[in-house]
Amino acid sequence: MERLGGVHLKWYQRHISHMATALESAEMGDKRSACYHAYQAVSALLSGIVGLDPDYPGPVVKTLKSLLLKISESHPLEILQCVDELEGGYFSGQGRCVECADLLTDYLHNFLTLPPGDFNA
Repeated sequence: MERLGGVHLKWYQRHISHMATALESAEMGDKRSACYHAYQAVSALLSGIVGLDPDYPGPVVKTLKSLLLKISESHPLEILQCVDELEGGYFSGQGRCVECADLLTDYLHNFLTLPPGDFNA
């Protein structure tokens, strides 16, 4: 099973695909679609980090906050606020969905496991 930074490649592909669609939707002014795809992008990355099977994730409660708490019990306030914004804007299209997804993606990269020598500073 192919992995990138400890994340199954399928999760990472889903993350990238949803993030690209979120950005395109935001550029076209479709805030509802942008928020939906921003949420899905972060959910896919979190699912990969916690090690869920991308083909059958099983009966898992997958709110962003519950997944985030599986990787660490404490997070910066700004991160928690963005999680709340994404969960609140999931269907409504309200809030800074794409910006929050971008911030969360950057933050979550701290939890990827890169073998020594795989990252050139």
